Formats: sequence, structure tokens, C-alpha cells
Amino acid sequence: MHRGSRRSFGCGACRRIKIKVNRKPRVFEICDRCLRAGRECVYPPQFHFIDTNTRFAVPDIQEQPALPRTGTEDLKTRLALLQGEGGNDGMIYKFQLLRYRSTTPPSSPRSSSPPVLKAPSLSRGEKLASALAASFKSPPYGYQLHHLGRYITEIPRRLGHNAALDIAVECLLQSHTQLLQAIQSSQPSSQPSPEYMRALQTLQHVIADPVLGTSTETVCATMLMAHYEMMAPERRSHQYIAHAGGASKLILVRGPRRVRTNFEYNLFRTQRGRIVLEALLRGEHCFLLTGGWQDICPEKCRSVRFSSVDYLFESICKIPTLVKYVLDWRAGVSELGLGELTDYGRKIQQDLRAASPRGSMSVSLEEDLGFEERKSSALDDECPLSVHFRSHEGAIFHSWRWMALLIADLCLVNLVADPRLRLRIADTAQRICMCYEYASLSKPLGAQFLQVPLIIAYAVSDQKRKDWITDKINLLMGGLYVTYTAQYLDSLSTMILKGIK
Repeated sequence: MHRGSRRSFGCGACRRIKIKVNRKPRVFEICDRCLRAGRECVYPPQFHFIDTNTRFAVPDIQEQPALPRTGTEDLKTRLALLQGEGGNDGMIYKFQLLRYRSTTPPSSPRSSSPPVLKAPSLSRGEKLASALAASFKSPPYGYQLHHLGRYITEIPRRLGHNAALDIAVECLLQSHTQLLQAIQSSQPSSQPSPEYMRALQTLQHVIADPVLGTSTETVCATMLMAHYEMMAPERRSHQYIAHAGGASKLILVRGPRRVRTNFEYNLFRTQRGRIVLEALLRGEHCFLLTGGWQDICPEKCRSVRFSSVDYLFESICKIPTLVKYVLDWRAGVSELGLGELTDYGRKIQQDLRAASPRGSMSVSLEEDLGFEERKSSALDDECPLSVHFRSHEGAIFHSWRWMALLIADLCLVNLVADPRLRLRIADTAQRICMCYEYASLSKPLGAQFLQVPLIIAYAVSDQKRKDWITDKINLLMGGLYVTYTAQYLDSLSTMILKGIK
């Protein structure tokens, strides 16, 4: 380093007028000359050393030579030490002088606070993911979105890649917020919202894409739109039941080989009940019995986790076929004889009655399928006892099992003369109604599992029980702007069972 003249300790103004100050001040204070002259007193910048020669490595702390102190800590020279070659000990040390930001005295008007770094702005997908994740924590139990399906919690990390999924989540969050804050008007709007129309247009555009049209995210977006239609304060009658069929159609087009991951399987298992319901409404065989869908099992799909409800649906998927066979037999066009058809119905009946947890597959507390009967907390003459389940999984398992048993027994009534079947049908319908008190604890979103079983129980009940079911199903759907009338329940139950009574 070049040795120059002795450094002056004067301020910048003193240096300019060639006034030498050899005594270092205690602190950077305003000097007497500037104070008397009434001018600004600014000291020159400090210096520190850094290295720009990348050929050498920085030695360890213990190997660096000690640097002599040349004054107070405020004026200490900053050095960056670099290892080189040569010298008596095989090393030389190179330094480079760099001008450093000056430190002005506290009284200087030029002092300023350091700049505040701005956080990078979030993308639209990241904002949606953050809002959706936040909605999982705060709502009351009955309003939590996880009741719509296990796949909901996996959506945030999939946002930002599919326009249909992004706008579907935006619509869902909007309707969910309105539902929580109860800011909707007392009467639903007769016109769809602009967001809903834009979401439908985007979804239609994405479905037409040869790649995105059958993607997992597009199936998810279609299912979310059905949930939005159920929650949004717009007059749409019961169209959400029909609109939910779009997701079932996409699942059918994708085929069973596309169900590989846990997310894809959770989409499938959430839609499974609607697939069975659509088969009943159309009077067709359920496609889950054909085309390799039965091969989705733990032995062949080890990446997904099965539960007792999954095994139960292997029997429930046969119910539309049984109803179709009975209708064909009554019409005289059945391919099966009476004996074969009766055996088929009894086999389904036995499988449903024997349905139980599969060993180690349901050992977790959340899948405890147990329940107990208690006296109803409300003074209800129609249903004095209630069934309380140990888990939500158990509520789904038993309510859907009883619904399938009721339909199977109803089909067998049309084939064999057995008075005991009528008694069992009445008892099963009563058990479905006994689930109401448990379901009411998680209404409205958490009570959706009981909607279809109550409609089936309505079909085989007397007028007093029908009135009771009409009242209770509307209480479960309260806040969702979906109203069930006696005429609609009569029509819907007839469409499902096709007059089999």
C-alpha cells in the first residue's frame, strides 16, 4: 500500500480551505470553525478493504495476522484479508482500497434511514393458495371445507398451472366467505354472478384443450364448481346435482389407469357416491363395475390407502345393476331367470350385512366405525332414539350401508313373498332417520353424507315420516339456499327407484 502524507483529521470544509487539524476528535462532532462560520460540517468518508481477486482463498480466522488498532471503534479501518503466494512464510497479503459510505454526524441534515427492502409480490396462484389454506383453520367445524372431500387440502400446491382450477377456487372461496359471514341477502339472486359465468367459460375452454381437458386439475375444477353451485346465493334450484355429473363424465373418460396418486384417488372416492346416484337416475349399470375399475384395489394400487368405506362401495356399486335387473324382469325383458336374479340380490344383501372393518385397514381413530344408540336430545316422537358415531367415516359407512340394504330389500320384495322384508325395510329407514342428530352437529357442509340416504328413506315411509324427513333435510341444508319440497322429494325418489316400492 502506498505511504502518503499524514492524514488530516479535519472536516471536509477545513480540508478545502487547507486548514490542517492533526488532533483526532473524540467523535465526529461539529468543529469550532464550522460552528462559528455557520456552515455545514461534513466529515470525509471512511475506507475499508475488500478483495476482488478470486484466485486466492480466505484463510481461517486463527491464521489471519492481527491488525493494529489505530483509534476508536468508530474510525477503525475495515480490511478484507486475502491469501496469496510468496513472502518469507510462503504467503503475501493483498489489499484493495474501496470507498465506503460516509458516516455523518447525528446533527447533519444529510442523515437518512437505510432503505427498506420490499418483499416480492405474490402471483395470483400463490395468493389463492394462501387464502385456501387459511380457510382450513378458522371456520367452525360444520363449515370446514375438508368435508367436501379429502382432496381439498392438496389443492393449494396445484394452483397456478390450470386456469379452470384457479377460477374455480376463487369462486369457491367467495361463496364460502359469504356463507361464513352470513352477508347474503335473505332472498337468493335470480341472476348468476359474473364470476360464475367467467368460471364456466374458462372451464369450457380448458375442457376443449386436448391436454388440459382430461387433466387431474380439470376434474378437480369441475367438482369445485358443483360445490360452488350448492353454496352460492343464486337461485339455481337443484341443478348442482346434475352439474356434478360433469366430473363423473371426466373420470369415466380418463379411465381407471389414471387413478395413480393419492390426490387422484381422493377425487375418485369423493365422486363415487354421485356416480352411483347417476346410474340409478339413468337406470343404467354403474360403470365402476366395468372397464378395469374393479382393479383399483390395495393389491394393485399400493400408492393409495384404502378404508372400510372403499370396500363397502364395491357392493354399493352393484345396487344400480340390481335395480335394472328387477325392472327388466317386471317388464318381461330380463336376461336372468327369477332364481338367478333372486340369488344375485341376496348375495348383495349378505355382502352389505357382513360389511365390517378389514383388519388393520381401519385401526386409526378417525376410521373407528363404532356407534351407539342414545336417547334423542330433542323431544321427538317420530325419532326418540339417535345414533351417535365415533367418527365421520363411521357415519358415512353406516348411513350408506343402510341405504344400500334398504334398496336391496326393496328389490327382493318384488321377487319373493317374504313378509320379513317389509319389517326390515321399515327398521332400516328408521335407522337412517336416527342419524339426523349426529349429522346436525356438522351442518351444513358436514351433513351432506345423509342427504341421499334420507331421500331413499322418504320413498318407503308413511306420510307422517315423509313430513318429518322433509323438515329435517331442509334443516341440514340450511344456509345453502337449497330447499326440498314434498313434490321434489316425491319426484326425485321415484326417479331413483323407478317405482320399485
